Amino acid sequence: MIINKETFFSKIYLMVIAFYLLLGNLGKIGANINFIEIIILFLGCMGFFYTKHNKKKLISLFLLIFIIISSLLVGVLKSDVDYEAVTYNIRLIAQIITIFTISYQLFKLEKYSNFKFIINAIVNLYFILCVISLTIFFIFPDSRDLWAFLSKFHIVIDGDPHQMRVVSTYFDPNFFGNILLFPILLSFLLCIYYPSKKNTMKLIIMIIGLLLTFSRSSIVCFLFFIFIFYFYLLFYAFYFKKLSKSLALIVFIIPTLVIMVFFNTYVSERIISRFSSTSVNDGSTFARIESFNIGNYLFWKEPILGYGYNFSISLQKQLRGGGIALDSSLQTILISFGFIGSIILSLLLLLFIYSLYQKYKLENSFLKVVCYCYILYTIISILFLSIFNQLILYPFWLIPMLSFGIYLLARK
Repeated sequence: MIINKETFFSKIYLMVIAFYLLLGNLGKIGANINFIEIIILFLGCMGFFYTKHNKKKLISLFLLIFIIISSLLVGVLKSDVDYEAVTYNIRLIAQIITIFTISYQLFKLEKYSNFKFIINAIVNLYFILCVISLTIFFIFPDSRDLWAFLSKFHIVIDGDPHQMRVVSTYFDPNFFGNILLFPILLSFLLCIYYPSKKNTMKLIIMIIGLLLTFSRSSIVCFLFFIFIFYFYLLFYAFYFKKLSKSLALIVFIIPTLVIMVFFNTYVSERIISRFSSTSVNDGSTFARIESFNIGNYLFWKEPILGYGYNFSISLQKQLRGGGIALDSSLQTILISFGFIGSIILSLLLLLFIYSLYQKYKLENSFLKVVCYCYILYTIISILFLSIFNQLILYPFWLIPMLSFGIYLLARK
């Protein structure tokens, strides 16, 4: 990669972003304040005013900010001023501005490197995160021991107890598994187009990390992606009338790895028990059903404009009888922004996906497939994964995923 003074800020800022994503919730002070996030949001907002932006991108940015501000006004007018909710609205606006800044820095960095370098850097980042997470898993197989250890450093984790599950630095196996799916897809593509022992090793480690989360939603999506992946390989082999050695090796390695992991007695029994307990009587499933019913009740009380972003959190916790809000991101968005705001957000998403498809449909194979994988993963995340978790508004998903998508759209 060519060293250039113009990319100095881009490199430093993206390194800070990488550090934030690796550190996860270890960057917290107390229970809620993430010190590293405050730094990246401040730098992101400052950096935004020193970058050149496409006018079409700015229209989308201003529309998103307008929706959030409108939601904030709705919340203030419908209820007393909730300073915590106001803070969350300001934080969301700062996150959106930062996302646009990150996308520009990625685009700027690519000008002095190449697209493959960016993809490889993303895979390396999550490979390192996976190694860190597996290390935590082996040292603290019971997450309660991890919570107790971190409390000595004033890092307060109010998380569920997890035994023999990879919780990562995000301290939640479901979030980690959901997020890890996309770098695994990118790692697949690197193994296909740029085969090497290093790329294969990274892919294997990340798949092991994903399976050891024992996250039902993540494993189901992983198997779905494997099915799509092999369908693509068959199409590739049929279209070009050949199957290269690297592709043949991947075709052999992936099912072999999955079979080896699943044939481990402990892993197979744990996965079977996780899926067999998916019933109304299962505590986790019952809690999600209860959350879904409460979400429906709240939405139909304020269906048009909603309650305002995060202004109904205390009510959600009260109805659930504890310190837990709703599980579903989709319901949270509907309740926060109402029918009107949610429709506008949905139209923006559709326009975003359509624009990506149009931009890359005639590009070379690697660029096109990366874009299609991003579109597929984004749709699955919103329509499936976010039903079970607060994934869409989770900063360790929202910031990197939306930044990468806008970067893809901004590339010339």
